[in-house]
Parts: sequence; C-alpha cells; structure tokens
Amino acid sequence: ESGPYTGWNFPDFNSDGYTWKIGTTNRLPGLEPPDYGTYYAFYNDFAPGSTPATQERIYHDPLYIEPDADSLKIYYEYGFRRRVNEALGFYVRFYYPTGDTWGSSNAYRWYDVDSSGSELVNLSDTLYPSVTGHERPDSVEFAWIYHDNGNRGWVGSIDSVRAFTIDTTAGPPATEGTLLGTAVVYSDLTTENPGRSHWDGVKWTKSSADDSIGIQIEYKDGGTWSLVPEVVLIGNSNGFFCPNAFCKVNLSSLSTSTYDTLRIKTIFKSYSGKSASDPALKMWALGNTEDNITGVSEDEGHLDFVLNKIEPNPFTNITKIQYQIAYKANVSIKVFDIMGRAVSTLVKGVKAPGNYSFNWRGTDKNGDLLTTGVYFLQMNADNYEKTSKMIIVR
Repeated sequence: ESGPYTGWNFPDFNSDGYTWKIGTTNRLPGLEPPDYGTYYAFYNDFAPGSTPATQERIYHDPLYIEPDADSLKIYYEYGFRRRVNEALGFYVRFYYPTGDTWGSSNAYRWYDVDSSGSELVNLSDTLYPSVTGHERPDSVEFAWIYHDNGNRGWVGSIDSVRAFTIDTTAGPPATEGTLLGTAVVYSDLTTENPGRSHWDGVKWTKSSADDSIGIQIEYKDGGTWSLVPEVVLIGNSNGFFCPNAFCKVNLSSLSTSTYDTLRIKTIFKSYSGKSASDPALKMWALGNTEDNITGVSEDEGHLDFVLNKIEPNPFTNITKIQYQIAYKANVSIKVFDIMGRAVSTLVKGVKAPGNYSFNWRGTDKNGDLLTTGVYFLQMNADNYEKTSKMIIVR
C-alpha cells in the first residue's frame, strides 16, 4: 500500500512512457480487486498518449523454492475491464539447475471478459519430475501480462499477491500440511498490559469460509513443544475448525503458570462439511485477541493506541468513530461482517500521534448502504489490535 515495491518490475514494452503503476484508476468502476485497501497495481491502456502494444507486463524477481517444499501455491486478487479484444494473463516460469535455464512462461489464468475476484493457483505438480518430465525447479517467477492485441483498450489490475510453500512431512493430523507460529510468552504480554490476568485467545482469518484451515495450541514443556492436553482444552487434539472465514478460540481457562509459553500450529486439511482443496490463511493472532491494549501505558503519561468510541451504537444513519494514536504508525480500520469478510476499509495509512474522529454512514467499499445486522470494527496499529461490535438498524 505504501511502497517501496521491492522486487517488482514494470518495464515499458513499447517505449511510450506508460507502464504498470501503483495507485487507482477510474477506468475500473466496480471491477477493482476485491479488498485492495488504498492502492493496487494497474495498467491503463486508455491513458491519453498511450499507444497500442502487444503486451505490458508486471513481474516479480525470481523466488527461491525450498528443497523440502512439496506444495507451491500463489494467491492474488485481480480486476479486468475489456474494450476490444484485450486480455489479462497470469504467467509462471521455472528455473532448472541443469543447463542453467529458465523454462517457458506458461499462462495459468486468462481473463478476456469484464471480471474481478481472487485466485489461489496450485502449482504443486510442477515440483515433481514424474509429473512434469523436468527436473525439480529451484526458483520461480510470476508475471501478469496485459495483452491489448494492437488496440487501445481498458485496464488490468492485481493486488494482494501471496506466494507460499508448505512442507507436508510434519505428519498427522494434517493431510495438506502444517505451519508453526512463533512462541508467545505470557510474561511479555503482562509487561505490555499489567492489568492482564489470563490468556485471551487465538484467532485466524481464511480467504473463504470453505477453506479447510484449523489450529492447535502447543505449549513449551521442559524445552519441548507439546499439544495442550484435551482435558485442559477440549477439541485441541483434533484441531479447531470452524465454518466461517473468521474463527476464534477462547484460551482464558489455561493456567498462565503451566502454560506460560504458547504457539499456534496451523493445519491445512479437509473436515466435515468442507472440501476446499486450496486453503489460504490470511491472518492469525495469539494472545491479544480481545480488548487488551498494547503500546504505551497510560500511567506513563503518554498517548496509547486506542479505539475509543463508536457512538451511537446501535445506529441507523450515521455513527462517530474515535481513536487515538500513540506514535507515528501505519493504521488500519476495517469493517467485517459476521462471516469475517472485509466489507469496508475506513482508515488505511500512516498517522501521526494524536486523537482522531470521523463519521461513518454504514456503507460498504462501493459506497452502498450495508443492511441491518451485526458488524465488527477492527483497528490495527503497530502491535495494537482491537475489534468492537457494531449494530446497524435500518
């Protein structure tokens, strides 16, 4: 959202001075990448002065593929508007150590009608010589190419690009793979918030409610990591899965002396009623998941990071949101529905320390009024995060 865009390349294919850019364009009304926040990458082929070209591309520097990885996937969001015979393609090429060569660039996705959305592309087969007939590649390069086919057309855009690998050799209970989080020490949390008396919980957000992603909680026991026992945390032995995009588990019952150091073990697998084959994890958090404030303590006489008020709440037409910033930091305030989907971004960018307030009419990212229901306002700033419930009554 704010640059610098390290590793990204925007060559000028036809030397007319127009390349892929970072920002926004009014040529994509209603077809922007789904959750772009402030900016996205786009190529506007209808810009005044631009000339027809065979293609204009944006691509990332080659990425190394870990030798132990047996799953390779990429997630991205896109928007595309067509005028005359244009198309947007997603391309991948691989580097093979023998012969020091790059393979051909293959189009894995192709858009030639007005559309927007997200993609999770499974490239795992490319890692297996028995499938591809090639030796295992050790690097990969991703590119998005706008083809205007000699016409001055409209716009292609991409955003929220994530490439990831999984080592699925960790064993049961995963059938796709596991991912381990870093250790969270309870005493560190009490240093930040002396009023804390227990663990809050763990939460995670999936790209889709159908994504088969769950979690287990491990604790450090005599220098080794073990699952928190089932008798202490019911459901932990099989892993916690939920049918929503936003999931949460309460850990307040855990003894902070016995379970003083925890970490998340994320499980990618199928579970009852769900069969997503390409799950994508967008966010996870352990420790600060309720109303605890991290940052500068009030008794130090400084500003804190605080989501102060939503007033009135419930509201019908308009509400006032107030928040406080301790020091210069990137701040994000978003609205989520009860399914955990981001429906509106209210604040995104760097803010100076101080007190802020603004009015919100209860609209989504397109400016349309949200319907009656329960929503969640989430503020993130540095290490601070708070989520508050809102009710809209139309």
